[in-house]
Amino acid sequence: MAHNLTVLEYTVGTDDPKEVVWRALESAHEKIEFVGPWGSSRLLVAMAPVATKRGSLYMTDKHKNEGRFQGKVGLVLAMGERAFKWEGPYEFDGLKPAVNDWVVFRPADSWETGVNGVLCRWVPDAVVIARVQTPEDVY
Repeated sequence: MAHNLTVLEYTVGTDDPKEVVWRALESAHEKIEFVGPWGSSRLLVAMAPVATKRGSLYMTDKHKNEGRFQGKVGLVLAMGERAFKWEGPYEFDGLKPAVNDWVVFRPADSWETGVNGVLCRWVPDAVVIARVQTPEDVY
């Protein structure tokens, strides 16, 4: 498990979660290179920022930390060249997320990593469940 990773935060209705992610990464994702057949069907996603305030309610520190282990939504930062291409037992039926899309996946099927100290995950394309407009659609 990667340590000292930042769980990004934002205020609902004030901050754009995508802008929060990209600002924190400062284009570090561009240095990622997928290698070999094992890595080329994976996605690198930044975990969705956790809302620290909804209306007049402030979220607790416990709520903020739950995003690290229970987060289900990530922003696609990079994709291997074989991601979402039909091969073997998987057929994607048109679901082809792109960089800068929010995707839903099961956290247990991914690996935690860090990019520029930001909490990210390596996600196999086969476990992406949906594409959503905003992380709030799922939480």
